[in-house]
Amino acid sequence: MNTNTNTNTNNMNTNETKVNNDNDNLELECINTVKKLFEQYPNQNMKQKIYHYIQNLLPSICENAYQQQKEREERKNTLEEKSDEFIEEFMAKMRFFYHSPTDLFFTYSDEKMYEIVKEDNIQHLILTTITSKFTELLPWKYKIKTQLIKRMKENSVLKSIPESETIQSVIQILVPSLFSTKDHAKYFLTVIGDILHKKKSYYYFIHSKTLMPLLKELSQECYKFFGVNLLHHFKFKYYEHSSDECRLIQMREVSSSSMLCNFIDSTQLINLFCVASHYSTRYISGDSYLENYCNNYSVINHALYLKNNKNIEILQRFINTTTEECNGCNISWKNMLYLWKVFIEEEGIPNILFNHSLKQMFSIHFSQLGIEILSECNLNNLNSHYPNLNTNNACEMDNFIIKNRTSKHLPFVCNFISYWENNIICYNNSSDEYNQEEEYEVEIDELLMLFNKSIKKSATTLLHNNVSDKMLMGLIRHFYPDVIIEDDKYLIQVGIKAEIWNKQKEIEEFNEFYKLLKNSQTPSPVNSGQLNSHSLYSMYQSYCKYAFDKKYNIISKRWFEKYFISKYDIFLIDNTIVSSKWFQI
Repeated sequence: MNTNTNTNTNNMNTNETKVNNDNDNLELECINTVKKLFEQYPNQNMKQKIYHYIQNLLPSICENAYQQQKEREERKNTLEEKSDEFIEEFMAKMRFFYHSPTDLFFTYSDEKMYEIVKEDNIQHLILTTITSKFTELLPWKYKIKTQLIKRMKENSVLKSIPESETIQSVIQILVPSLFSTKDHAKYFLTVIGDILHKKKSYYYFIHSKTLMPLLKELSQECYKFFGVNLLHHFKFKYYEHSSDECRLIQMREVSSSSMLCNFIDSTQLINLFCVASHYSTRYISGDSYLENYCNNYSVINHALYLKNNKNIEILQRFINTTTEECNGCNISWKNMLYLWKVFIEEEGIPNILFNHSLKQMFSIHFSQLGIEILSECNLNNLNSHYPNLNTNNACEMDNFIIKNRTSKHLPFVCNFISYWENNIICYNNSSDEYNQEEEYEVEIDELLMLFNKSIKKSATTLLHNNVSDKMLMGLIRHFYPDVIIEDDKYLIQVGIKAEIWNKQKEIEEFNEFYKLLKNSQTPSPVNSGQLNSHSLYSMYQSYCKYAFDKKYNIISKRWFEKYFISKYDIFLIDNTIVSSKWFQI
């Protein structure tokens, strides 16, 4: 400390000495210059003039120069003071921000909205404001503009603090459309903020794949504004990641065709990211939010599910909650895989154990899990080998059987499989006579309706009072993986046996009724030429009323139109208008 002080003092003394020496030199040079003038002009008259200039003119010149310098310094000080005031006032009122990785400027408007703004527009605003309202700053307007842009570039948008109105508007967008509670939404936003700030980040798993398109769009918008790809951190599949690095995000199911704009207006996207950044700063991190600020234990437990539970503990929970002891009952391996899918769906977790890994876990830990396993390759004597069961051989078994256990889900599974095998035709692998008939598709809602009607007649109705299209989709994907499913709604190249629902027969029955109805009507003179030309849409409307009166199942508009177009295309105009010739066949 003393050494530094002495050094500074010595430096100051050196500078003062240098200034004094410079001043002394200037005085000597001036005196020498005057002497040289007198020597150069020894004439008395010239000496008188030199004396006159020095005595009378030089003082006034020096005084004027001194006053001008003083005025310039005062003017400079005034401009500096007023420009500083202008800069501070402008920054406080306009609230501009910047993000260097994307070279984008942002503004936070009076409507509490973050928006992109072009640098040219900011510069124009600065210059026009000075020109119209601060004319005294005109000489420095370009300098002030440069200083303001520099200040804005130091003002990171990710460090801005949004107003409460902005925060609440973002929460209201997310809840309840995408999240069931505010705590779920806050955790999600804090996680996004952690990613934006490049803090220690984890793998964040979202269970529902229907959310993938929406998250992809959100990631694209995030990259556009902030240069950050969210999909490097959000995952939809589990690939043996370290459980300590995994966190779960619980979101509501949405339609696979849903787009980001269905939930979040484009004007609110920057608000969402800035609120997320603010939450990350406020709560420190997503894990810190869960530990210190979140009081919703369902959010905490779900987010930390994989971190807090080992695979064997999850498997034990699966056995305990999905199956139960039942002497004489067995669960096949295919049914066990379906039950595992039901379990992870109910728990809202990713599939952490695929077929091979799941079978391996059962092989190694069957005793700890409290279950008995059999293989169809050696049912007779495997019991005696349980203690020394070879893991590798067990994993090669094509079929496991879980002995003396059943599940509350299996009666429903058996009923559906039985219904499918007896009433549904898959045209891509069927060779019976039904292949000769032309079928197009079955809607999952139609299948659900028919299946519900069938089980209402059974003694197990109470077991199936919550059957949903999602449950049927899960069954079809598991037990009939070759079935083509379009838009999570249409089963392609799948038909219903005619004795259950003969759609073609019902449409042709309606066609005959419709022709008779229209041909029996007496046309007015004005419309006689157009009486028998009708839109396919109006025909379907009439069909719906006809089917309702007949107490038939109503065929979907899509199927009705596909059938009509394929069979009567020569009578259609632009596939929408049925010509008059059709009514004459």
